[in-house]
Amino acid sequence: MALHSPHAHDLSTDIEEKTPEVLDSDKFADEDSASELSIDFATYHDEHAGRLIVDPEEARLEFGEKVAARLKLTEDGTKVLWPQPTDSPEDPQNWSARRKTLQLVIITIASFGLDFNHGIGIAAVWALAKQFNTTTGVINNLTTNWSIFVVGWGCIFSVILIRRYGRLPVIFWSQILALSFLVGCTFAPNLKTFAGTHHTTQRKPLFSSPMQQGLYVVTDMYPFHLQARKLNIWTMSFIIAPFMSPFALGFLVARADWRWGYGVGNMYLATVLLLIVFLGEETMYDRKVKPIPPRPSHGLRYRVETLLGVTGAKMAKHRATW
Repeated sequence: MALHSPHAHDLSTDIEEKTPEVLDSDKFADEDSASELSIDFATYHDEHAGRLIVDPEEARLEFGEKVAARLKLTEDGTKVLWPQPTDSPEDPQNWSARRKTLQLVIITIASFGLDFNHGIGIAAVWALAKQFNTTTGVINNLTTNWSIFVVGWGCIFSVILIRRYGRLPVIFWSQILALSFLVGCTFAPNLKTFAGTHHTTQRKPLFSSPMQQGLYVVTDMYPFHLQARKLNIWTMSFIIAPFMSPFALGFLVARADWRWGYGVGNMYLATVLLLIVFLGEETMYDRKVKPIPPRPSHGLRYRVETLLGVTGAKMAKHRATW
């Protein structure tokens, strides 16, 4: 005799009702859509710094097929680009390799100049002591110790200005001020004038230092998987710089004059300044603003206004607050 449970039909009904829910592929499509809505590709690289997924296969597992299909990859398709480039040709991530390299070269040689000028005082320490009738200890304090101190404090102010007003105007005015006071240092008639102009020259990081700016410029232009390689090139410049000026100028100072040593520094800064004026570009791109604001001007006017800081002042309302 067959036995029938009074609950058998109910259980079967429950299974039939629940099984289609579990196996329904639309549920996964909905999950992909939800994931897509929750990801802001413009800010993802900042919010997940240190946890970025570069492998496209890993991206499919993490984000789902639908979202991963929207990610922009390198030309060979082996790496995910972070930050995700926009469709605008003004986006530095979309610049040509040659255009990016030129900006990297400019910021690298600008970074070299800061510590190179610090080191001139080392090459000239004996000549300066003789010129101003004092000791090498006094000259060392004036040309080296205080200079390093103000560079450290300058980092705080330069980063604030770089993030708010952009990269190009800050480095431009930085070089103008540095060159002006280094000229004064070169032709100083007495120790007080020399000390004042020398310290002011080294205080240019209060306005900006390429040593801080290079990190921003590289991350503005290059995707995550290339940044370490490019940053090594930029970092090399200010690591070798303080050794190069005593090495290169020691014989010149000994056989000519200490003023010629600082004169070489002037010529170097002037060359960097000309490169910034004629070839430097603003690499800051306001990709996090929605919608991305258009350029306030175009052509030669845009270049002049960007170089002087007018464009940065106009765009500051879209950027980090004080």
